[in-house]
Amino acid sequence: MFTQIKAFLQKIVKQERCPHKLAVAASLGIYISFSPFLGLHTAMHVVFGWLFGLNIPLLLAVGYGVNNPWTMIPIHMSGYVCGHWILHSCFGLSVTRFNPEWMSYINTKLAYLLGTVNVSFWAFMLGANLVGIILAFVLYPIFWNLFSSMIRKKAF
Repeated sequence: MFTQIKAFLQKIVKQERCPHKLAVAASLGIYISFSPFLGLHTAMHVVFGWLFGLNIPLLLAVGYGVNNPWTMIPIHMSGYVCGHWILHSCFGLSVTRFNPEWMSYINTKLAYLLGTVNVSFWAFMLGANLVGIILAFVLYPIFWNLFSSMIRKKAF
């Protein structure tokens, strides 16, 4: 598996020789993985890749390498927990008070199916975006170093 990942990265580095653009693409893929806009991730990869001139296969590989069926629940729960902590613990807001009206239908279904109560739409939106943005900025230097070293070593 690691040889396939290395071969893929070598192929990407052959196409795009700028470590900044590669690191931005990988970081944006991380953000999209944590993005709360479920169902729009593929469209976000393609549109952002096209708008900013980034490597779309790298965006997709990072995005779906991080957010896949095995990691989806922990990823989105981390965003929800972060948003809930900020809104409820830090600001003392009632997290369900500002929910859109349609969220009561979803809360009823979630209570029936999972036994959860009072899920907050805004906690999810805030937390998922915040976690995604923070991780993208934290991982950018790591990606930049990785791609710089691959280019320097002529990994192709």
